[in-house]
Amino acid sequence: GQSFNAELSLHNIKKKYVWIVDVVSQILFNASTDVGFELLIGRNLDSLSLKCEKLGSFNSQLTVNRKDTLDLWNLPRPMPNKDIHLVVLTHGLHSNVEADMYYIKEQLDKNAEVTGENLLVKGFPGNTCKTEKGVKYLGSRVAEYIVNELYTEDVKKISFVGHSLGGLVQTFAIAYIEMNFPWFFEKVTPVNFITLAAPLLGIVTDNPAYIKAALSVGIVGKTGQDLGLQVTQGKEPLLKLLPTGPTHKILKKFHNRTVYANSVND
Repeated sequence: GQSFNAELSLHNIKKKYVWIVDVVSQILFNASTDVGFELLIGRNLDSLSLKCEKLGSFNSQLTVNRKDTLDLWNLPRPMPNKDIHLVVLTHGLHSNVEADMYYIKEQLDKNAEVTGENLLVKGFPGNTCKTEKGVKYLGSRVAEYIVNELYTEDVKKISFVGHSLGGLVQTFAIAYIEMNFPWFFEKVTPVNFITLAAPLLGIVTDNPAYIKAALSVGIVGKTGQDLGLQVTQGKEPLLKLLPTGPTHKILKKFHNRTVYANSVND
């Protein structure tokens, strides 16, 4: 998936006009494919028919500032020398960080402007298009990202928001952190653990038999088998084991544990 934000400024003697344009594309199964966009700006339709051999702006009164997905997620920067509340967002299928995940980030950032809390809202792009790898694979990568790339001595609080499959991924991630980095939750206070329409009990009862059969043979890889509660090599299904042990221990430490479930359409 890709997204970018373009700020277009048209200057004249008395005023400065600014347009904010958001463009989002989503590629589901290939993380290396790019999508090109062409944006034409003019006073009327006739002026847009002008053909140019070069790309860019040819008017000194027009400036274009382009920000891609990574640029947008790096803004705003947290306030220096102040305790940070880290918020980790994780999408479901395909693990994209555009569209709805970025919308949640924007709302959290706006709220932080009112409350004055020093939020650092992050999403992990490294699992994009790796859905079929399994909850264990996806969750461990999110955990390593948090500990090795996001954590600093200024991070004093942490919250999680997981959408759909992202709820399971983050559930595994906190257990992975507790098992492999036991110092983390001693230094960082767990505040909110939120799931949005997450299949915490799997999806065995929600689908007809042919869907269950497709999941069991790997239609969505290891993740499909996890969601179908499949027993492999005599081991209990991952989702049956996931709420126990270290997961249960660390979940109890969160000040708020919130589950949102849709009544229709999911």
